[in-house]
Amino acid sequence: MHRPTTAAFAGTVLATAPSTHLQSGLALRGEALTYLPEPTAFLLHLRSGSSWITHTVPVSHAAAPTGQF
Repeated sequence: MHRPTTAAFAGTVLATAPSTHLQSGLALRGEALTYLPEPTAFLLHLRSGSSWITHTVPVSHAAAPTGQF
């Protein structure tokens, strides 16, 4: 899943990473999967003692270019 999301899951926090190319469209009710040229990013995880800290790191401030093949 190439879209940043977080949710409570099995007693912990679940996070999905954004894409470094195209983001998946937001599908809340089972719509067909689409890709959007939104700004790109990735997740960086840092262990701090017995805890983990997750940072979202932007790769670009502009949307990813799209092309026709």
